[in-house]
Amino acid sequence: MNKLEKYKRLVNKRKEFDFGHGLLNPSEINDGIYDCEEIGAWSQWQGNLDAKILLIGQDWGDIDYFTDNKGQDIDQNPTNKNLIELFRCIGIEIGTPSTPNKSAPVFFTNSILGIKEEGKMAGKVNQSWARQCTKEFLTPLIEIIEPKIIITLGTHAFSEVAYLYGLKKSSLKNILASSPEISIENKLICPRFHCGGRGLANRKLDLQKQDWLRIVV
Repeated sequence: MNKLEKYKRLVNKRKEFDFGHGLLNPSEINDGIYDCEEIGAWSQWQGNLDAKILLIGQDWGDIDYFTDNKGQDIDQNPTNKNLIELFRCIGIEIGTPSTPNKSAPVFFTNSILGIKEEGKMAGKVNQSWARQCTKEFLTPLIEIIEPKIIITLGTHAFSEVAYLYGLKKSSLKNILASSPEISIENKLICPRFHCGGRGLANRKLDLQKQDWLRIVV
């Protein structure tokens, strides 16, 4: 099978997957009318299967955000607006969710692919949700895309990549102070703070831009 065929098979697996207590599959919400033909809703913005960079976030949000926006991300989302600036720091224009730059060498996914049933956008996240998705979806997705650079946003995303590659766990602050880029298995792992509201509370956007400038594309 080629990349596209493998990816379609993985998407179909996701559509049929039971994420368990606290999460719903996009295919289950309102009879799946807002589900997409991607591994997750975020990949509608950037989903290049030949991507040089794989960006891994935390989760896409809760049911209200999903249904209110009909399964589409919005340009006004603070995380999205900041991501545009951060990718611009490394010379890549990703466009906006409504007008994406499809030629960008980037693929977006989340460490949690289910939609949270409650808790709103900043609701509590269980690491077990992410671990399940790593085993079932992130591992084969990396094998399909074969990215040269993996950028993780926030603690949950980095924890999963650390698990996957046997990396030592540490705080993002310590990592950025010592070894902000980790080379392993012909890949460059770049742990970064999340650029949403809570992430900015831990590390301001100007500092995050400096962190991203270290990434050599």
